[in-house]
Order: sequence, then C-alpha cells, then structure tokens
Amino acid sequence: DAGGGYMTVSVTFYDPDATPGLIIMGANAPEDGSTILAGSSSGTDHPQTHTVLFEAAASQSYKVEVNRFFGAKTYPLNYTLTWSFTSNVDCYEPNNTVGTASKISLDDTIEAYVLAGYVDNTNYLYSGAERTDDWYQITLDKESNLTFELLQTPSNFRMNMELWHEDHSILTLAAATAETDGALINLNMGTYQPGNYFLKLEQFNTYEDEKVAGFPEKPVPDHYNTPYKFRIISAN
Repeated sequence: DAGGGYMTVSVTFYDPDATPGLIIMGANAPEDGSTILAGSSSGTDHPQTHTVLFEAAASQSYKVEVNRFFGAKTYPLNYTLTWSFTSNVDCYEPNNTVGTASKISLDDTIEAYVLAGYVDNTNYLYSGAERTDDWYQITLDKESNLTFELLQTPSNFRMNMELWHEDHSILTLAAATAETDGALINLNMGTYQPGNYFLKLEQFNTYEDEKVAGFPEKPVPDHYNTPYKFRIISAN
C-alpha cells in the first residue's frame, strides 16, 4: 500500500523452559542494513510468547529471525510464528517530496497518516528524513488570506508545518510547541498572490514509537491508527 502501515509479529514457544526472541531486519540484511529491532519475552508475565510491532514502508520486505533466548533443554523446539499487516489507507501517498506533493483544495479537511516505515538500508528514523514528510500543493487563482488549522493529531507526537513558494523559498512555518504531545495549530499565514504553494507537514517527536519491541508491555502507538487532520482556509 502506498501509505504503508504496521506489522505485528508474534512467536510462541511450547517448551515451558524456553523463552523466545525475535529479530526484525530489512530484506537485504545483513549484507545491507541493520537490525530494526531485537528482543525477547524474558521478564514478562507471558514468557512463552513474544510480540513486536513496527512501521512498514510501502513496497518493502522484511526478514524475521526466531531465536531461543534461553532455557531449552530438548530439541527440536516447537513454536508458532504469526504475522499480520495493518494498512492505513492514505489517498495522498506517495507525497514525501515537494515533487510528489498532492494537490488539495482550500477549505477541504484533509485526513492522512504519518507512518514513515522502515526501509532496507536503515534501522532508525530521524527528523529531516524524506519519508517522515508529507507534502501538499495548493493553487491560488486570486489574492488570498490563508489560515492553517491542524484539527487533529495523534496523541504521541506534535507536528511541524512549513509553507513554501513555488520557487522553494519558505514563506512561513509553525510548530506545535506545547509541552504535551497532541498539540494543535491555528495560524494565520498572511496574504498571498495567485500562484502555486507547497505545504510540508512533518512529525515532531523522538521517533521512539516507530517500533514496539515488546507488546503489550508497551501499547500500540496512537499514530499507528489515528490520522492527522488539517485544512487551509481562505478568507477571500
């Protein structure tokens, strides 16, 4: 799916003395790329089952390694491995660059997801990474005073916004600077002449929720299933 989603992988051992572990890697690992996550169910109240979640990027494949963390006395070990992909339909993807910006209309409420996903050659996400951005294009046919409204955002991060001219100069920007995640934005961006403009939205957080190394000890991050919503209002 163009918008990606998230994977849930779970392994259960049937030997009560054995504790399972999982390693998730990109499709080209270990030759190219690093481990996305690794862990076990050791120390949990369900030591025979280990479950992990991670963001999955569009058109990507992943490798899963099942291992015995410790404790088995006899072999072979019987186990069950299950996996599922949860897709979040985002009709504006792919729009990770200004060149692939999705055209939107003034006053419409836009609903989309911020799920960057892991790719083969990296095991982490960082601010400024292309796949953490969503780009949109608006066209003004007359002079317009514009207001940006972030109407909804997942509770586990904040968002940054930039408005670009078609010559790629930054005209205005805003960040949800509240102390708590989930902050909203209402900003009058000023008056602009007819032409094309580009809006960049980026998640602003520590990128710790792109993977869950042990579920349910750590819950499903809110942005896995909750979209952000915004609109650009014209006063003219």
